[in-house]
Amino acid sequence: MASKVAKAPSAKKTHPTYSVMSAEAVKALKERSGSSLPALTKYITTTYSIDVNKHALNKALRDSVSDGKLIKVKASYKLPAAAAKEAPKKKKKAAPAAAAAAAPKKKTVKKAAPAAAKPKKAAATKAKTPTKKAAAATGPKKVIAKKAKATTKSPKKAKSSK
Repeated sequence: MASKVAKAPSAKKTHPTYSVMSAEAVKALKERSGSSLPALTKYITTTYSIDVNKHALNKALRDSVSDGKLIKVKASYKLPAAAAKEAPKKKKKAAPAAAAAAAPKKKTVKKAAPAAAKPKKAAATKAKTPTKKAAAATGPKKVIAKKAKATTKSPKKAKSSK
């Protein structure tokens, strides 16, 4: 009988699952119309320095779409509207702490505008161009007809049947 060959222990994976990597790639690329499969593959390859298993990536994308974690738009994938709104909120929470540190700066006080300036502004708004309703009341606009292009081709003659 043939003896069994012992398999060498496989190396431990240094990257997360394909579903996690694909979701992270879509977030990082921030494309308005969604990220394409080649763009996702390129991002994963450069970020994690691995060769992408296309079958595993496609399966992860299908599962993410069926779970509602991603939305498929034509041949691209993007985050659902709820997930896209959550990410900026986290960043805004950190921003007030930075704004509070910058708050002790001196504030400039604006002086009140003179009262004479307000009537001039009101007079200027009255002299605006007429509104659409007023323009419609004055009469219809003239429509200029475009001239048809002159054709230089002669009409084709009918084929004679034999």
